[in-house]
Amino acid sequence: MPEDQAAALALFAKAPLPGGVKTRLSGVLGLSGAEEFHRLCVLHSWGRLSGIGGVHSFLYCDAPWAEFESLAGSGRFRIQRGKDLGERMFNCLGELLGSGFSRALIIGSDAPTMPLAQVEEALDALSRADAVLGPCEDGGFTLVAARRTHPLMFSGVAWSRADTRASTLETFSACGLESSETPTWAYDVDRPLDLERLRKDTGLSGDLREWLNRRSGIGS
Repeated sequence: MPEDQAAALALFAKAPLPGGVKTRLSGVLGLSGAEEFHRLCVLHSWGRLSGIGGVHSFLYCDAPWAEFESLAGSGRFRIQRGKDLGERMFNCLGELLGSGFSRALIIGSDAPTMPLAQVEEALDALSRADAVLGPCEDGGFTLVAARRTHPLMFSGVAWSRADTRASTLETFSACGLESSETPTWAYDVDRPLDLERLRKDTGLSGDLREWLNRRSGIGS
């Protein structure tokens, strides 16, 4: 059982299968390139997020994947449950909160340079709110955190739209959940132009940066 007031962080990922990940980037990266890019985003994100002090990290994948299971380690690799993203996030938050954590966060692997300040701000905001979103520039969110859930908290939300975050906040309110947003924003890497922005991002390092540098010009 986790210690009192402990926080849990879940990195959401997909199994890196060709045609199943980063489809909007396949035109410039190819199917295998989009697969490898997603894989490296997951590895990079896990390396950053799993080292946050005082937070217990888990890797939630949409399917079994040996590399990710080995990366996360025993007991920290889990399979997402649910027929759509909203249901999978609700089940994840409920599972973590139900296992004794007082605060739970979900972070996507689409924002490999998401400022870690969003995590700190979200955890702090949960002392006043039931649920918190980390704003993303495309109208969605890179992070959702909660200390309390509701079965309908993601019901009817349309994903990957400019109004996704606003719609989610409205749904939280309709469910009686007090919500807030982090002051810090982030961006997802979903489009070709985002690749060039990521390549210039000073927060990028390691294998992901080297991989992008070898593909100079993609996305420009």
